[in-house]
This record gives sequence, C-alpha cells and structure tokens, in this order.
Amino acid sequence: MLKSLNVAQSGLTASKYAIENISNNLANENTPGYKKRVVQLSELELIDSRFTGRGVRADSAYRITSQYMYDNMMNENTKSNYYSTISRITGSIEVMFSETDESGFSSDLDRYFQSIENLRTNPNSEIYRTTYKTQGQVLVESLQNLYSNIEKEEELTKLSLEANVKKVNNLINQIGEVNQQLGQHIEASNDLLDKRDQLERELSQYVDIEVDRSNNEYTLKVGGEIAVRYNTNIREINLVEEFEPQIDRFSTNPPKGKAGDAIAENYDIGPGDKISYKFNNEFEVSVEIGSNTYKDGNGNEYEIDLDGDGNPDTIDETNYVRALSFAINSNKDISEHVTAYNGDYSIDEQGNIIDNTDQDEFLRVQANVDGEDGKFQGRIVVEEAYNPTYEAGKIVSPTDKVDSNLTVPIDDGLNHIVIDGEAFTTQGEDFYVLASAIDGSPTLSPASYNSTSETLTINGVSFSTAGKTYDDLIADINAEGTYTAAEGNAIFINNKKFITAGEDFAALATEINSDPNFIASYNAGTNQLSINGHNFSTAAPATYADVATVINNNTSFTASTEIRGSIRVTVDGEEKKFTITDTTTYAQLVDKINADPDLNASVTEDGKFTISNLKNRNEPLEITEDLPTPIGIEQVERKNGSIFKNEQQSQVAEDKVYLSVYDKEITLKSGILKAETENLTTMSPNNKIIDYKEKLDNFARSLSDIYDKFVKTSPDGDYIYGHVASDNYSGDREVSNLNLFSGMDVMSLKFNEEAVNDLSQVDLDYMATMQWKKDIEFDGFAQDGSSLHNTSFSEFFQEIKVNISSDKENNDFLLETQETVFQSIQFKFEQLTKVDPDEEMINLMQFQAAYTANAKIITAVDEMIQTLLGM
Repeated sequence: MLKSLNVAQSGLTASKYAIENISNNLANENTPGYKKRVVQLSELELIDSRFTGRGVRADSAYRITSQYMYDNMMNENTKSNYYSTISRITGSIEVMFSETDESGFSSDLDRYFQSIENLRTNPNSEIYRTTYKTQGQVLVESLQNLYSNIEKEEELTKLSLEANVKKVNNLINQIGEVNQQLGQHIEASNDLLDKRDQLERELSQYVDIEVDRSNNEYTLKVGGEIAVRYNTNIREINLVEEFEPQIDRFSTNPPKGKAGDAIAENYDIGPGDKISYKFNNEFEVSVEIGSNTYKDGNGNEYEIDLDGDGNPDTIDETNYVRALSFAINSNKDISEHVTAYNGDYSIDEQGNIIDNTDQDEFLRVQANVDGEDGKFQGRIVVEEAYNPTYEAGKIVSPTDKVDSNLTVPIDDGLNHIVIDGEAFTTQGEDFYVLASAIDGSPTLSPASYNSTSETLTINGVSFSTAGKTYDDLIADINAEGTYTAAEGNAIFINNKKFITAGEDFAALATEINSDPNFIASYNAGTNQLSINGHNFSTAAPATYADVATVINNNTSFTASTEIRGSIRVTVDGEEKKFTITDTTTYAQLVDKINADPDLNASVTEDGKFTISNLKNRNEPLEITEDLPTPIGIEQVERKNGSIFKNEQQSQVAEDKVYLSVYDKEITLKSGILKAETENLTTMSPNNKIIDYKEKLDNFARSLSDIYDKFVKTSPDGDYIYGHVASDNYSGDREVSNLNLFSGMDVMSLKFNEEAVNDLSQVDLDYMATMQWKKDIEFDGFAQDGSSLHNTSFSEFFQEIKVNISSDKENNDFLLETQETVFQSIQFKFEQLTKVDPDEEMINLMQFQAAYTANAKIITAVDEMIQTLLGM
C-alpha cells in the first residue's frame, strides 16, 4: 500500500513539473528566440521484485528544434539581407534622380540648350548672354549636386559598414560569452542555447556563417574563416581599407624585355616637334625639340635643367621624356596631383625613389593620393613641326624644267605681227588694238580700224578683216605689195622682249643689240649668237626655244620664248606670283621664291620640291598652279595625335574594402556586409555606386571635351568635335577654342563664364548642334566614331536614370523572391519550435487530469491506511 503511495507521489511530482513547463512556455510565447520546451517523462527503474512499477519521473525539459531547418533559415536570411541592403542603396540613389517637369537635371540640360539657341539668334543680346552664363553654371552645379548626393550615400554606406562591423564583433563576443557559460554546465542550459541561436540568427543578417555543433564542440565560421571555436577561442573581424594609386604608363607592349616609349613608337620625333602633357583637360605643359624651355597652358616659358647644374638643357630626340617629366613635376598645378617619372623607378635601402636619369625610357605618371580620391586623366599630345610645308607630287631634279611637257599647247593671249620690220603685240587677235598700235608708228601711220565695215587701214591702204585672222591679214598685206608682213616670234632675255619676223637669229642679234644693256652679234658661218661676250650655238635645227634654253643655263642670263603659266602663293592675304616660262627650272624657281623673305623653297635630297611659310610658321599657305602640266603641289599632312596610357601596363586607382581575421581576407558570399563592401570597392563588378559615378563622370568628360574645341571642316556645318579630336587634327582648317568647360570628371568640371564673352556666331552655330547630335561618344577618347555606343547628351542621362531604376527593380524582384523562400522556411521552422497556446492548453488539461488522478490515489491510500489504523 505504501508503494502505491510512492507511485502516486511520483506522478504528482512529474505532473507538477510538466505544468510548470507549460506555464513557462506560455509565459515566453513572445520571447524572441525562445523555443518551446517539452518535459521528458520516463518510468522509474525497478529495483525489487514488484511487478507493478515504481512510478514516473521528469528527467529534463528539452527544446523543440531542427538544426537542419535552422541552418537553412540562417543562410536564406543572409541572402535576404544582402538584397535588402542593395535595394536600400539603389532606392536612395533612385530618389536622387527623381525629376518633375520643371525641376531636375534633365530640365537644367534643356534650359542650357535653349539658352544657347537664344544667344545664337541674337549674339549681341546681353540678356541672352547673361542667361547662358547662368545656365552653364547651373548645369555644372546640378550635375555636381547629383554626384555629391551619390558620394553622401557612399559615405553613409561606409559609416554603416563601420557600425555593422562593430555589431558583428559584439555578436561574436556575446556568442563566445554564452559558450563560456555553457562550458560551466554539465548539461546545456536551454535558455543559453536559445540565446546563442538568437545571436547566430542576428549575426547571419550581416555575414554568411557556418556552425559546427558536432561532438559537443562548437565552431562558428564567418566567410569560411573561424571566428569562434570552443568557448575560449574568439577572433574578431577587422575592417580593412587598402588604396592603390593610379599609375599611367605611356609605354609599349614588347613581346619580351623592357617596355619602350609609346611616343617614339608612334612618331618620328624631330626638330620643332611639340610634345604636350594634358592633365584633366585643365592644365598642360609642353616641350619642343630644339628648345631649352617648357611652356605651361598660358604660354609662360620656364627653363629646363635636367642635370641640376643651373644651366638650361636643350631638348632633343634623346631626352624629351625626361624633359616632359621635368615640366610636369615643375608645374605647381599638375604636380599638386601627380608625379612624373622616367620609366619605372627603383627604391634604395632607405626607401628613397631612384629615377632613371641616364636615358629616356617612357613617361610614367603616378597619383600623389592613393585610391579613388587621387583619380586623374592625362594624355600626351604630339604636334609635329608645322611650317606648314607643301610638296610637289612627283620626284624632280633641280635642273628639271618646271613645265615638264612643252608639247602641250598654251594660249598665253599674246599675238605678235611684224610689218615692214616693226613688231606689234596684242592681247588676242584684236584688230582695233592692232590699228592703234600701228598708228603709233612714225613710218606706218596713220592707221585706223572701222568696226562697221571691218576694215583695217594702214597709211591709206585698206584691208578687209571680216571673218579673218591675223594669219589671213598677213597674207593679204603681202599680196597687196605695199608692205611686207610676217608672224612675229618673241624671245625674252633678262625680262626684255625681242620680236623678229619668224625665227631669224641675225635679226634677233640686231634687235638685242638695239638695247643699251646688251652687245649682240650673229656669226652665220659659225652659227653662233654672241650676247655680252657669251656665245650660244644656233646650229640647225635649233629654234628660239632651244637657244633660249641654252642662254638660260648661263647664270648671267634668263631667257625664254613663252610664258607657260605661273604659281601663285598667298601669304597672310598677300598674293605672290612666280612666272613659269618654257625654260624655268626648279632651281630657278627655288631662287625666285627664296628671294621673297616670307617664303622658303627647296628641292630635297629625295627629290621633293617644297614650299613653306617663313612669315608665320603656324599659318597655312594658299597655292594656286596655272600650268598646262601641273606639278601637283599639296600640303604635307601633319601627323598630330593623342597618346593615351597603355591600359595593359597601367594601374587604375583602386579603393579596396574587405574584412579579415588575423590578417587573412574573408570572402563573403552574402549578407549586409557583403553588399556594403562591394559598393565601397571600386573594382567590384557589383559596385552600383561607382557605376553611377563613372557614368556621370563620362557625361562630364564629354561635355568638357565637346565644349572646349572644334574644327569647322566645311561651310555646310561639318565639324570635328571636341578637344581630343581637334588635337589630333592636322588639316589646314582653323581650330576654334571655346574654353567653356574644363575638367575630366564631375567634381573637377568647371564652367568658364569669361569665355562666353568671346563666342562668335560660328561658335554658337557649332554649339547649337549639340542638342540634336545623336552620335556623341562617352568613352573618354576622341569624338571620332570609334565607339560602338553613341548617343546624345539627353539620351545618355536618361539611360543613367533607366539603369538606376532597372537595377532597383531587378534587385527588388530578387529580394521579393528571396523573402518568399526565407519566409517559407521560417514559417515551417516556427511551426515546429514556436509555442502554440492551444497545444499548451491541451497539455495543461492532460497533466492537470493526471495530477488530480494521482491526488485521488493518495487520498484513497490514506483512507485505507486510516481504516487499518482504526481497526
């Protein structure tokens, strides 16, 4: 009977514990991380021969959980928080780009274009000019405000990252503390296990974690690296920021060996060539082969002292790289941001940089500030010496005649006729002019011409000219018999004209001798014409042209029989004419041209006849050929161009942000910290912030480029757009400098209001085309059609907005999908582990009934005992 009392008493105790557990479950129904407990009941072991059993006991209260579901839920929680963070970042940036019909950057850009159009219609309007100045400044400020807002989001992300790293370390330390407390218990405390689970779940928001609880041990890994092990080994997460400077190398890509100079690879550097370094489209320095100074962008000159001996050094083909480095480092505006070196430097034991001073290697330009903050854009511009020079299109010798084909007939407009030994010359066959010339002769006058009857009268003798030529007139005069007439042949000696009837060397000698500057005779026996003591052979079949050539070869004379044409050269609006006869050689033409102080001509060793401008070496010449056989003079194409950094050899500015444990980088797969570190690491392909900033920088760069310089190549409005393409231009058209914008990115972009006052109608016509130009390139290089993605300014900005909205929408879709997965697992897990009040009430009734039943048993046993005692 007493044994039954013990059994009932054990049932009361077990029911009490079970009811207490139910009470605890209900009390912690809403406690974060709490998992419902279940009291484990078991039958007491038999220790004697009884067969009815010894009763029940409550062994322990254990948690209801599923480690598999819990670990999966944490993984999905990490992914959800990653997408949520990206959504927050892109959402904030999307708000920055939100616009209305009257406000926003798009409206500012439209108003800027409209202000150009207004000023174009009335360039003298001060109102329109002031409006354009205002809109230009507003455009820059509006673009910079967008960029600054993105940078603020970047800074907020950085601050959030720093705070979140502290939270992660705090959670890791708390997990370590819980483990220490668990280590002090033989049996794990349920509340401590719940607390650790809750800490793990909170930690999984920030980083991806792996937890190993096997063999009663505990290991927690963050990004694959151990952060907590057992209850004593705790490793905090470190936030690491590394910054790499931008390094531009203007070098070659040799298959092996050292890199060479990209300038020498692309250009044949020689005297007069100008090599410039342009920094951020704002500052520049240049050196010129043959000079001992460098110039800045304002034209100021400074001496170059490469060896530091106090004496200027002359720049030549062997030291221009070192000279350009010297110029860059000496210019305060550029050297404030970058330092130039001659190739890759070495570092001595004390850490000092040792630059190569012995020979040119290649230009290396390195940012003074590491990371994204030190980013810059630089390029080299080479301008080959420009006289400008013009060359004939064929190979010649100094003794060659300029008119190489005398068989080509010409009409010089001069007609010679000899009547009774007197020569008369008219421009064309003009009988009225001929009559006037004859009337001036003392032996043949009077002479007149009747245009009505078309009759020429010489001293009373009339000749009909109706439908006739000079040859007909000569025949009629000879047939009439009063006079003799013949076609005249002319020869020019030292610019004096001598005409004879036909080619008669004896008569020619007589004509020449009549000039006081000459003493001439003719020896028919020896066939020699003597002029001022110089003898010239006239042996048959010599003609006047042949003899003129022989005379012309004598340095004392110039001679010819006809003018074949001329070469006209215009220098600064002044035309200079050089006559070409049938005997003019290239050597004589060179002498004629070089006699003019404004011009220079030569026949080069390789047989090129050249003409260049001495008056102003930077101004083109206008050359016109009037020859039956043109020599084909054309301007020598000047090879100008830009050299950009070698992308393979150079290093971009880089900000790298990552987490580490014991100096070992952690590779995160997901979580808040992954999203934040990605958007702070410039080289990350998932960095949305840098992507949007670079697009705005590209916009600013193209704006600065196009509104800086241009070349109008035709009256129809064809242009070369931008300063890069204009620097590459080597034609004869004028390069127009607008200088409206400068800078290579948004924050260095500047609007030059003073330049607005210098805008011409041509400038404004060019600027007006920008609003509708659909093929603007935004790759940072020349506007030359080489880019595959061309668009307008307005459309490019709209693309940025669309990309931001698209990124937000795509990420939100991924977030929504991920949230669905997470919530599904969470729901199932909570179904298993969360306290169910209904279920607890059922359990309460069960154990309450059990408690009551056991109490009744005790009461019955007590009554039985009392009965026995009362007997």
